[in-house]
Amino acid sequence: MKIAHLLEDMLNQKTSMQTSIIELEKCITPKYENIFSYLEHYFADEDIREEDIEYKDFQNNELEKLISYLKMGDFEEANEISFLAVTPNIMENNNDRKEYI
Repeated sequence: MKIAHLLEDMLNQKTSMQTSIIELEKCITPKYENIFSYLEHYFADEDIREEDIEYKDFQNNELEKLISYLKMGDFEEANEISFLAVTPNIMENNNDRKEYI
């Protein structure tokens, strides 16, 4: 849950991205390894999000899904969020997938 809260605070601008990265790196375990490799895409795209509102909305929506899955303990679904394409939201039963790469 700590990871979900760190990401949520970052999304809600309660902590900076740099502070969040430092704290998240302390949480890396094999269970979270894929999640962290995908989060690197999110962190690296900060400049794109600043200039492209649609891309910002897409990535932040994916981050919200990741936070929800982590809070639910659904690591299988959390590991599907790559920040490169819209992932289905199992809570909405949506199977659409829009590619961003």
